[in-house]
Amino acid sequence: MAVWFPELNLLYVLNPRTASSATAMTLKRNFQWANIPNQDIVDENGHHVVDAKHSSFSEIEKHALMEPEIFENALNPDNS
Repeated sequence: MAVWFPELNLLYVLNPRTASSATAMTLKRNFQWANIPNQDIVDENGHHVVDAKHSSFSEIEKHALMEPEIFENALNPDNS
């Protein structure tokens, strides 16, 4: 999932097992936000090309949904 914060020109991409959900919740409490994409994107044949909940940065970039600054959490292998 990715969350867009227009005031910050920031696309926050959530990654599993990185505490990114907690970080996103904090950002959402303090800034205007929108999920990117806000709904599934399908091609002309009705096949999903970008899933709204589990979109990746590469999918967002490939489909030219936006060009913001990027910030991601990375997994700390010592915390797993």
